[in-house]
Amino acid sequence: MSFTIKDRILDAIMRYGEKAYIVLKTALELSNENDNAMVGDFNYRDLIERLKIKGIKYNPSNMLKILEKEYGIIETTYKSERHHWWKFIDKNAVEEALSDYVNTNTKQVHHIDLDLKLIEIQLNSLELDRLRDILNYLAKKPYLTENDLWTFRRIVFNELELIVKLHKKLIAYEHNFKDEIRLIEHIIELASLVSRKINNSENKVKDFATITVTRELKYNLQML
Repeated sequence: MSFTIKDRILDAIMRYGEKAYIVLKTALELSNENDNAMVGDFNYRDLIERLKIKGIKYNPSNMLKILEKEYGIIETTYKSERHHWWKFIDKNAVEEALSDYVNTNTKQVHHIDLDLKLIEIQLNSLELDRLRDILNYLAKKPYLTENDLWTFRRIVFNELELIVKLHKKLIAYEHNFKDEIRLIEHIIELASLVSRKINNSENKVKDFATITVTRELKYNLQML
């Protein structure tokens, strides 16, 4: 059974969800506004800017590669170090597919959209990049101080539990949140590495305290 371009577009949206839909929809909008059709239908820079205007923080690079290499929905028409243009293989098919998808899946799209927005809000609130940087810093230290241990415990018993719960949600939208899933798994690995340092760090802290007290006692005895 051969698939038409329209079939491939719908399959991409069903497989990759909101990210595929919003990239195609935004690219189509740019194409309709484009006065430079000789070069292509849309370009990477304008696509990024339009997504930002819509309040969407998303790098479409991987999705564009998928739409081009895996699905053959778009193709590169011009590429340089600073510019990358694409055209739709069949623009009418894209318009029809997006229209059919919205018309037949309005409730589903709305439900998915709300779920994804909630997940994005939760991701932003957890500041995963900041947590990764803190844990990476602690993991590289030769031993942990009392302040380090307090910071780590706060992360483990407050933020890490929320991250693990969110990870379970992300798995249901794996194609939408591959980068975020990898980041969370990396954070867990870093936390595990830091946890293995705790006993060693506590011993070193105790040894340091013992040495300090011993030195003070010797000094006091010498002063007598």
